[in-house]
Amino acid sequence: MSHEPNGTLFWNIEDIAKALKISIEDVREYFTDGRRVSFIIERRIAYEILKGKLAASEGAGFDILDSHGIKREVRSISKRSVYFCPSFMVGSGRKFNEQGFIDKLSEIGGYIIADIESFPNIPFWIITS
Repeated sequence: MSHEPNGTLFWNIEDIAKALKISIEDVREYFTDGRRVSFIIERRIAYEILKGKLAASEGAGFDILDSHGIKREVRSISKRSVYFCPSFMVGSGRKFNEQGFIDKLSEIGGYIIADIESFPNIPFWIITS
């Protein structure tokens, strides 16, 4: 199995800062925070890479429906970690549920993992569930 990324999303920090009228430091901070940038990453991967569409709602059990009808989840690597379980199982006061995770895996075809720590050039890997 190759550990090489399937592709890379390229960004121009200066253009983003100018368009948003914020500093380059603020752009870097925003684009390396998975809670913030995930919505943008999902859209770029859905439209540019998978030629698909976003899930109908944020509450869906997946992020993207690719051009072949396969449901996929997008996850960000931040602080050199990534989680695969549903987001409602991650965070303070929440706990992992093995059966819920297994159910999640049976619903989706896989994940797209984006290394946001590498911004502005974000490599991504497409993996099966």
